[in-house]
Amino acid sequence: MSSSYSLEILKMAPSKNKRAAVALILLNILKKRREKKKVTQNRSIWVKPHLQERHRVGIEQTLLTDLLAQDGNDFKNFMRMDYDTFMMLQDKVRLDIEKQDTYLRSSISSELRLAITLRFLATGDSYRSLEYLTRVSASTISLLVPHVCQAVYSHLQPEYMKVPCTEDDWKKIADEFRNKWNFPNATGAIDGKHIEIEAPPNAGSYYFNYKGRHSIVLLALADAECNFLYIDVGCNGRMSDGGIFKNSTLYRLKII
Repeated sequence: MSSSYSLEILKMAPSKNKRAAVALILLNILKKRREKKKVTQNRSIWVKPHLQERHRVGIEQTLLTDLLAQDGNDFKNFMRMDYDTFMMLQDKVRLDIEKQDTYLRSSISSELRLAITLRFLATGDSYRSLEYLTRVSASTISLLVPHVCQAVYSHLQPEYMKVPCTEDDWKKIADEFRNKWNFPNATGAIDGKHIEIEAPPNAGSYYFNYKGRHSIVLLALADAECNFLYIDVGCNGRMSDGGIFKNSTLYRLKII
């Protein structure tokens, strides 16, 4: 039913029937829109062609295999860790990050999930760029990277970045500072680092720092051996160092 023909029907209809005529016209318009939308959806594809080839020519089957076949330095440069460390980390997080295959498609292996995440952390590449490298869609990468990061933190933090929780723990750190650096009564070295970001929409000057850039702040506490004891990241760059410290969980410990 054309729009001009619909208008003619509306003009010819008695006033008491105009409501029914309008309803009929609207139903016809909605029907045509649904039919058009259905055609558009039918034209779309389930998976992009270059992504369908992941299990045949993905980086697991090509690039990573080639790097391992060499002296190992190239793999370390690509992942920022050697193969043994990579596998140790993969063993720790595998149960948390791996997914089951479905009837329609095979899941992304835990090794590839970890490799994508490490490559993102090492280079800061965009998810779209990583899609072309790994043949995993950018939308999937945007979900798996935070998930893998959380799994890595959950498994490694208690072992490698345990915050001192007793008076004796803090005294031990103070002794190390005195013995190694001749710096008494120090329970840690603390500082912050601005991480430049692209400000979110409508953020105004919320992330605008004293350097004239938008940033979030990484606050870190280290022991006498330069090992991290505590980190807090995400505070807006506009805030002062003192304000960042007072907003951290470290300040609420009332230890330092």
